[in-house]
Amino acid sequence: MAGAQRKPDDSLTLDLARHGSRYSFFQAVQLLHRLSPNLKPVGDIGPPDKEVVRFRSNPALKFSAGDIEIIEAPTEGSVRKAMVVTTNFLGLVGATSPLAFRFTETVIAAEQNDDFALTEFYNIFHHRLLSLYFRAWKKYRLAVGFRSDGSDPFTRRALAFVGVDPGASTPAGGLPPRLLLTLAPILAQRSRSARTLTIALRRLLPGAGIEVQSFVERLVRIPPDQRVRLGIANSTLNGDFTIGARVSDRSGRFRVKIGPVDYEDFEALMPGGENYPVLRQVVNQFTRGVLEPELEVSLAEDQSPRFQLGNRRGALLGTTTQLVTRRTKPMRMRVVLAQDARDAVPHLVPDFED
Repeated sequence: MAGAQRKPDDSLTLDLARHGSRYSFFQAVQLLHRLSPNLKPVGDIGPPDKEVVRFRSNPALKFSAGDIEIIEAPTEGSVRKAMVVTTNFLGLVGATSPLAFRFTETVIAAEQNDDFALTEFYNIFHHRLLSLYFRAWKKYRLAVGFRSDGSDPFTRRALAFVGVDPGASTPAGGLPPRLLLTLAPILAQRSRSARTLTIALRRLLPGAGIEVQSFVERLVRIPPDQRVRLGIANSTLNGDFTIGARVSDRSGRFRVKIGPVDYEDFEALMPGGENYPVLRQVVNQFTRGVLEPELEVSLAEDQSPRFQLGNRRGALLGTTTQLVTRRTKPMRMRVVLAQDARDAVPHLVPDFED
């Protein structure tokens, strides 16, 4: 099996050159763009000599069997790198020309005397006409120009609408462009509620039970300069006086509850799992870092692992390890969706805690 970085297959280039008339115009031009991604696309700002295709029109007064008369590959050692596509339509000369036949007859007569100056003059206009024709056809067919890496113009503009820098090397923390486009209608909204976050997560994890719980209690550390120092600072009763180094708060955290899920999905949603980074980035992209999200994943009752030394399943200390023979409630794991992996410490939820 060939490697992921293999060069384009020469057989397709040869087939285009040998049997170009069998291809439709749009199909051939798309393939040529794919085969030469380092060259400029046709119909753009150019320069024309750097474009992937050079268009010409067939001046012959005959019935054409297809869109394309011939596709010519550049000769070895030639300065020209583009393939030359000779078409049978949309020409100023030839059987489909809107001009009088005497213009075509003049071109044919000059070619019979090995004089191609007039033909090349017409081809200057043919190239631009056909380039803009292809570009107009492509504009309203998103599937034609779409690229899975998000490099196409439409995807870049759509990502800009949802607040993602399309020029960044890893936009939105490495989230796949396809996923961001799926969530674009939700991320583009100014108001983002628990309901819309639930919809977004259901698209990410289809089939899983998802609930967003608001106003979750947490302990917030008080900065040292705001703590009580009797007789010095922050010691006004019913004002700034607070006992301890932390205070209870319900305005800055919400909880995303997922489950019940099977054990494989349970592990995938834990820190270090396959789905954890994507889930964290989606939630952070949705909340814009204003609120602190907490994840709670519950395991299906029949999936609770039994602790056994030497068995990886159910042997993650503090997460899936339990010294009980039977649980009264499904196993639940909670973790703060922190950017720093060192702060993402999962822990089991006791059966008595709601």
